[in-house]
Parts: sequence; C-alpha cells; structure tokens
Amino acid sequence: MKVLIVEDSLVTRNHLEKKLKEEGFDVSTASSGEAALQTIVNMNPQLVLLDLYLPGIDGLEVCEKIRNHPGVYGSPHIIMLTGKTEEQDIVDGFVRGADDYVKKPFNIAEVILRIRAVERKTAAKAEVLQVGDIIMNLSANSVKEGGKEIKLSKTEYNLLVFLAKNRGVALSRMNIYERVWGDEFIPGNRIIDVYIRKLKNKLSTFDNHIESLQGRGYILRGKLK
Repeated sequence: MKVLIVEDSLVTRNHLEKKLKEEGFDVSTASSGEAALQTIVNMNPQLVLLDLYLPGIDGLEVCEKIRNHPGVYGSPHIIMLTGKTEEQDIVDGFVRGADDYVKKPFNIAEVILRIRAVERKTAAKAEVLQVGDIIMNLSANSVKEGGKEIKLSKTEYNLLVFLAKNRGVALSRMNIYERVWGDEFIPGNRIIDVYIRKLKNKLSTFDNHIESLQGRGYILRGKLK
C-alpha cells in the first residue's frame, strides 16, 4: 500500500517513515500542505497520514481540496494526526473529509494497526473495470492490456477510468475536463485530445473503443466485462 506522511515535524516524520517502511509500506513524505497536494498528484497514495497543523495550507484545507477534486487527487483514505482533543475540532476534520483521526502523542503500533485495517478493506473491495482487453484495477491504480501492465500517468489513468465508468455515454469536453482535471473548462482547450492520443499510443486496442463526436467530445464504446 502507498502511504503519504504529511507532517512538518522532522522527528515525527522520520519516525513514522522508518516504522512504516519496516512494515513493508511504500512511503513518501511531505512537510507542508502545498507539497502534500503535489505529491498526491505524482504518487497517487491509497492512504494519507495528515497532520492538522501545517505551514501554509493547513491539514483541514488539504483534506477539503482532496475531497473536492477527486479527479485530480484521487480518493485516498485520510487519517488526521492531531494534538487537538476538543470534540468540535475532531468533528471539523470529519466534515472536511477525514476518514479517521489519531491523537498526538500517538502510539506507532496503533497507527500501523489502523493502516492495516484500511489495507484489508481496500483488498476486500477491489474493483476492476474491463473494456475489451484493457483491464483497470481501481484499488491498485493499475492498467493491463492483454495481460501486460501498462504504465500510465496519473492524468492518463484518471481519464481512462472516467471514460470506462461512463462507457456508452456521450461526454462533452467540458464534462470530461471538469471531472478529470478538476478545473473550469475554457472553450478551445485541446488538452483532452492530447491525452486521448497518449492513450491511443500506449494502449494498442484503445482506438477500437474510443469515438470522437465531431469535435464536441468523446464516447467510449465496448461492453464492460
């Protein structure tokens, strides 16, 4: 499981990183909210340990941005690390999108147990989409074609999954862009066409399923297996 530790205390960050790596987790770290958001885009973690107090963008705002833009940041499980113990502070964390919280100072064994519980739930509800020979494992964020794993960028993967989940539906460029890129669409923007070409280059059978709608948008055809 990919885990991102977002913690501005170097001592705490290093301690968590060391212990989680010893447990076999794929770990990355960030020391600020801004760095966390960029790392999530690049890493696509399945779980984020998120400190409440961070320089710049605080943990609550990071959490909210993740939940408001799943096309950009995915849907990682978020465990808030907080020294606050007031009930309202904890409630605020859940309202902004946190899944769980751990109070500081924490017991590292407890943190590991919570992560293991998420890992088990993730494995139990593994979801797979398949269109033709293209197979998308949503829990592992992986794509295979003809049994061979295909390396896609975060945006390429999100675009492919969005099209697959909406197979048979005519999608406008505005709809695709706002859902996958998480930003307002500007008419004339051709970035979607660029990424469709990228998918065609990486997936040999993708062209058999994708259809351009006379410059208006796209539709992915093909029965979902």
